Amino acid sequence: MHHIDPKLLQRSFVKFTADFPKRLTGLFMALRTGHAPLNKHLHRIGKLESPHCPHCANIDETVYHVLITCPQY
Repeated sequence: MHHIDPKLLQRSFVKFTADFPKRLTGLFMALRTGHAPLNKHLHRIGKLESPHCPHCANIDETVYHVLITCPQY
């Protein structure tokens, strides 16, 4: 996920997040753009040595992995 979803800033998104606190909107944006503070992103920007999930061997810790496939989350 190296691009921003063109649907991200459509009116439906703005309506959806209109009543969110600023912090929640920021977290939602980070999850949608792949810039959440997960190992894959932190490794890409040079903050961690490994992009892997601490619970799953040799699997990158991505938003999808944390929310859908990782048995620990």
